[in-house]
Amino acid sequence: MTSRTALTNWINDLFSVSYPDLMKVAESAAIYPLIIDACHQNVPVRLVDFGANTESSRRENLKRLQKAYLKNGIQNAIEIEPIAKGRFQANYLLLQFLYEYWTAHFDESIGYDGGERVRATKNFNRSPYGDGTVAVAPSPQKAKRSNGRVARTRRTEASPLRRNGKAAVDEQKEHVAKLQLDIVGMEKKVTFYKEKLQEIALLISQYPENEVSEQILNILEGNVAQ
Repeated sequence: MTSRTALTNWINDLFSVSYPDLMKVAESAAIYPLIIDACHQNVPVRLVDFGANTESSRRENLKRLQKAYLKNGIQNAIEIEPIAKGRFQANYLLLQFLYEYWTAHFDESIGYDGGERVRATKNFNRSPYGDGTVAVAPSPQKAKRSNGRVARTRRTEASPLRRNGKAAVDEQKEHVAKLQLDIVGMEKKVTFYKEKLQEIALLISQYPENEVSEQILNILEGNVAQ
């Protein structure tokens, strides 16, 4: 399983935020639907409450996640109650799944701007963390200019997960393609041997019955007496 630190670094880098740990991520549950948006760009992020800090507001964000699952055909049960209550294990397992999904579906070539999508969420500038642990990158239009150039916001070094993201995505795609080919090959083999067994059963049935032929037919039909 991916470590808590690695998951936190991945989220911070992808969305230009600065969560200190996963429990802060869990406090709003806003990042979860945004991860699906990073893969498909079809989540109405303006309805995601980035400033959520209550169980009921977290539950609303999880409903956004459920709708994103349905829209994109994602099969994964969401434990809404324990996640909304802030239970670490439930949140950790959800993030594990979302990271694996992102690894398999994120297309880095589209130039997804996670920071911009966060800024588009509801209450993004009203962080529930009084100690300022979440610092969203400012809009490029508001960034100070120096010598005619836009000053860049200081960022921490990209996490190994992001640096290796493209390679991981390619590897996952190759793995999925190989599995699909294996399934097709197995289905062909099953069809082939099923036809051969039917031919054998037909051949045996053309001869006079005896104890041996009856047992063979039982085996072929899957009805062997216990």
